[in-house]
Amino acid sequence: MQEQSMASLTDRVRINEALQEREKLLTSIYDTVGDCIFLLSVVDGRYRFESVNHAFVRVTGLNKEAVEGKYVDEVIPEPSLSSIVLKNYARAITERKIIQWEEVSNYSTGILVGIVSVAPVFDKNGVCTHLVGSVHDITERKRIEDDLRASEERYRLLVESSPEGIMVHKNGLFVFANQAALTLFGATDPKQLIGQPIIERVHPDFRSVVQKRVAALDGGPHTSLLEEKLLRLDGSVIDVEVTASKITFQGSDAVQVVGRDVTETKRLRLLESRTQRLETAAQIAGQVAHDFNNLLGPIIAYPEFIRDELPPDHPARKYLNAIETAATKIADINQQLLTLSRRAHYDQEALDLNALILASLGDLGQLPATLICETDLLDDLMHIKGGAAQLHRVFINLLINARDALQDIGTISIKTENCYVDDTKVRFGRVPKGEYVKVTVTDTGCGIPNEIIQKIFDPFFTTKLANQRRGSGLGLSVVNAVVKDHGGYIDLSTEVGVGTSFHLYFPTTHDSPNETPGEEIPGGGETLLVVDDDQIQRDVSSELLTKLGYNVTTCESGEKAIKLLKDKPQNLLILDMIMPDGIDGVETYRRALLINPNQKAIIVSGFSETERVHEVQNMGAGAFVKKPLNRKTIALAVRNELDRVAETASLPSR
Repeated sequence: MQEQSMASLTDRVRINEALQEREKLLTSIYDTVGDCIFLLSVVDGRYRFESVNHAFVRVTGLNKEAVEGKYVDEVIPEPSLSSIVLKNYARAITERKIIQWEEVSNYSTGILVGIVSVAPVFDKNGVCTHLVGSVHDITERKRIEDDLRASEERYRLLVESSPEGIMVHKNGLFVFANQAALTLFGATDPKQLIGQPIIERVHPDFRSVVQKRVAALDGGPHTSLLEEKLLRLDGSVIDVEVTASKITFQGSDAVQVVGRDVTETKRLRLLESRTQRLETAAQIAGQVAHDFNNLLGPIIAYPEFIRDELPPDHPARKYLNAIETAATKIADINQQLLTLSRRAHYDQEALDLNALILASLGDLGQLPATLICETDLLDDLMHIKGGAAQLHRVFINLLINARDALQDIGTISIKTENCYVDDTKVRFGRVPKGEYVKVTVTDTGCGIPNEIIQKIFDPFFTTKLANQRRGSGLGLSVVNAVVKDHGGYIDLSTEVGVGTSFHLYFPTTHDSPNETPGEEIPGGGETLLVVDDDQIQRDVSSELLTKLGYNVTTCESGEKAIKLLKDKPQNLLILDMIMPDGIDGVETYRRALLINPNQKAIIVSGFSETERVHEVQNMGAGAFVKKPLNRKTIALAVRNELDRVAETASLPSR
């Protein structure tokens, strides 16, 4: 009996030791697990913390004494959170199952975001005596998710706000396009692109090349920057720089394409290139024209001298007339070269463009019955400031160009209007904000193909065949140069087979046109000194002025002229502006004023050096006369300057 008692005691000791070891193990697990574990007792419908593990203390920052033995609503002071917690506890008991929810709590350690689980414990009578709970900390996971969502949102905003078109295609079909891509193709709704074949938006000439590039992406991550021609939804063609990359989109392989519209950039590059070509041609044209002017002097002037020596019925007169006609045409072409080089002289005066247009129409001569010329000229058209001869040449060139396009069958229309422009982009640049007189010359001819539009203002460019009437190839280039020299702008609208319209914009002026001088050719007997480094020009000037009755002396340099003036004063100096081997016209006049402060002078040159001309005129010199000279022009300039009341001259500082 005693032995049985001892054995029973030994078993109980062994069982107690086992239970203690198991309790130690459970306690160790309880306190070392990473999740927060807590045990609640259910007393009279309230929930009291019986125990919490170390993770609970670490995460919440609450010590065991502040939690264990306290009711839940005492530990959780936030009413809204406490209400949610208590409702979920009640649900677990009522539904007799584990309840989970996401909870955000604010502890001294910071914000805790956790997945809370509670399980009810029932006694043998089915009464819930305890709740076992855990909190799985997902604060870091939520932060990463929030950061990922924020990153995705930033990327979405970046993609949507990107000025470059970003599009994605799978199996050749659009699956994504940002707003810039929609704008690029002229779409207003993504549905207009999504699901559509991307190859249909590529110009037919580029489709095979693009397909090869896309196929080549299998061998590499992306393509380099390339330029392609794409089609907008309205059928218009745009130049686009693109890069393509292989990406994973919505879980599968796709191709991302980034495109930038460079149509306007290419247009500006072409304009810049054209401008450079024009400048080069203009420099050459200016030098050639200057030499021509000197040689044209006697050809223009001498036929008139010879005619004066011949009887009215002399047969040689018809040859003189032919020489004069040819010389006039050469002089006109030469003037166009000077205009192209921006070195022609422009008389700046207020002009009525309506009058110039009507005069130009008259100079076209008799038109065939198959060619109709219509005008719509505004009665109260504002005036512009410029050179009548140069603008007359503009309208003549445009009219001849229109007539050639029509081949004498069709209609030419000319319209003038006052207009206000608000910084408008045109084909060849921009028209700044301001008031303009607008002239539109329209023909119903063949139109101009796109491939040559950028060349039409190039010097010597022509589309006329050898068996057609050919010109100098300067017509439209001169139009462009004169318009620009008048501070104006030119635009073009054309359609092949329909016709062409040239739109010219000229800044307005409030000045009024001057009256046209009479036809009388005045002379005189005063002393004149011609200063020019070219012997032919000196001879022509001397002949013209001597026949008008003046006493003429000539000098080949400014230095010799100054020396002569010291001993032999002159009523008027006729100064060439450019004399490469010595002092120029400006310096010659400056030194002449030191000898005679009231010295009068006029300026003669094949082209104008604007700043130098203004400088010598500010010193007191009179008119500027362009070469080649004729009797009427030089006679009027000389007489006007001799008759002008002398003004006090101001010498510039050296």
